[in-house]
Amino acid sequence: MVEDKPKTNIDINPEDKSVFSWSAHEFPKYSKNALWYWLFILAGLVLVAFFVWQRNWAGAGLVAAAIFAIFAQARISPKAVKCELYRSGIVVNEKAYPYNQLKAFWIIAGEHSVVRFEQTGTLKSQINVPISDEDPEQVRLFLSKFLPEDEKRGEDVTDVIQRWLRF
Repeated sequence: MVEDKPKTNIDINPEDKSVFSWSAHEFPKYSKNALWYWLFILAGLVLVAFFVWQRNWAGAGLVAAAIFAIFAQARISPKAVKCELYRSGIVVNEKAYPYNQLKAFWIIAGEHSVVRFEQTGTLKSQINVPISDEDPEQVRLFLSKFLPEDEKRGEDVTDVIQRWLRF
């Protein structure tokens, strides 16, 4: 039995049918060969050695901890994310976000297209929704009926670094 209704009922009409519905990986998974790991270890060891030479023990410890954290993160596989767009809001992994709780959206088009939403209120994080096989232009046209598009925004510096490091 296929269910088109969101599991949450926060301002999203449960009788609504989703206009767009798809499933995608939460982030792109890049293959990392042995060379990637060896170069990363080498760069980390050079930084640790520099901090030890400078007698900056906290810096050396921080770099060592970062190396372990990045290795752990590099081994994580992306989870599937279910995304649905309704006339009253969006649902990401069964969590509803009505349009009145969202300030704006923007689309980062490319090999792994993403639509990002800025939430209203302070200390609210952005909602990152991978687009997958959906047409980004169709998603843009639909969302622009309900939210303003922030055309000036795009990829963050962290996005560029993650892509460059194949992370």
